[in-house]
Amino acid sequence: MNKGAVVLFSGGIDSTTTLYWARKKFAPLRALIVDYGQQHRIEVEMAKKIAAGLAIAYDVVTLPLENLLSSALLGDGRSIPESLAASRKEPGVPSTYVPFRNGIFLALAAACAESHASRNLVTGF
Repeated sequence: MNKGAVVLFSGGIDSTTTLYWARKKFAPLRALIVDYGQQHRIEVEMAKKIAAGLAIAYDVVTLPLENLLSSALLGDGRSIPESLAASRKEPGVPSTYVPFRNGIFLALAAACAESHASRNLVTGF
């Protein structure tokens, strides 16, 4: 196995699939869950339950982006579209876009990996 990995883990289907895949490929494995002030609070709780159920160590980082960035996902007053098709009806940047969110998450994951002497980052996005 390769020398450890940090998985950016939201608890959604993509990152859960990624976590299961990484569990077979890397040891030690650590999940990084980011509570960034998202409206769907259940995501963080589900991520913790899934990681714990798989006996995978995890860290939860609280990063209150709602005080810094504007997005419907952060509760800026705009509604969250009910479907992807609905979000594409409006011109311009979707209301659910969180500026540089994945870049911020990757920076956190890289710092976590370095701190735990892991050489790999795994994402589901």
